[in-house]
Amino acid sequence: MVRSSIEKQTDYTLKKLAAIAEAAGTSFDRAVKAEVYIAHPNDFAGMERVWKRWFPNDPPARVVIPYMGLAGKGSKIEIALTLLANDAKIKKETIETAGAPPPLGHEPQAIRAGNFVFLSQQMAFGQDGRLAPGMERDPAFPWYGSPGRAQMRYMLKNVAAICEAAGTTLSNVVRRACFHDDTQWFAESIDEWVAHFPGVKPASSRSGWFVTHETCVAGTPYSCSSKPRCHMLDVIQNCGSPMRFPRSSAGEPIVESLANATHGCRKRRPMNTGIASSSWPCESA
Repeated sequence: MVRSSIEKQTDYTLKKLAAIAEAAGTSFDRAVKAEVYIAHPNDFAGMERVWKRWFPNDPPARVVIPYMGLAGKGSKIEIALTLLANDAKIKKETIETAGAPPPLGHEPQAIRAGNFVFLSQQMAFGQDGRLAPGMERDPAFPWYGSPGRAQMRYMLKNVAAICEAAGTTLSNVVRRACFHDDTQWFAESIDEWVAHFPGVKPASSRSGWFVTHETCVAGTPYSCSSKPRCHMLDVIQNCGSPMRFPRSSAGEPIVESLANATHGCRKRRPMNTGIASSSWPCESA
């Protein structure tokens, strides 16, 4: 069977990460979150086939971000994984709820590990995998409606349902990354986001392709995402005691992400939570 270049590169990258995990005293069975960057949406199907072979059961929460300008010429994929150490007392728990649409790929809605909840990407899609009604403007009324605001509200509603199933709430979100397909939607979407966090705001990063993922502490969301004309959210939540972080001049806390894909050969030091995170660029295979 002839494999495509994206399948070869995905397999090659996961082999490297598996070796790193083994050297650190853990394995993919302990993976709680994955961030996958691909060069083009057409690469998703090939990546997914390989992903299912490496994670046949209990896959980690995952966010997949396309249209990324990867560092190496010919590179089609970069992967960052967050895993529990084998000797960590933290347990991995898959979170599922009928209160939010099912995942679009081979990932759970969320993974809870101790006091942290890692959410998979959330798009403004319904149960059928299509953009939900009311999420974009009617072509007959091109200047009516606020799709950025509507999609953010829809995603946060789903994130809130997943958080509740995990024993947390939106108020416990500690980090999010948001990617916009067009910056014209930024102002209305961020207004909607801020309205859901009247108190302490989560750490936040924003980029030009609208996707968001979040992390929460037990009792909070981890990630949510969207596609063109949508928002994608990546969230980390803290389910334990209220957390306080140093804050930037913009009022956002300054924290180190637990799971952060990097376009360079770097490895983040494990935190003292039994959670380790590493990210490595893919070499052409």
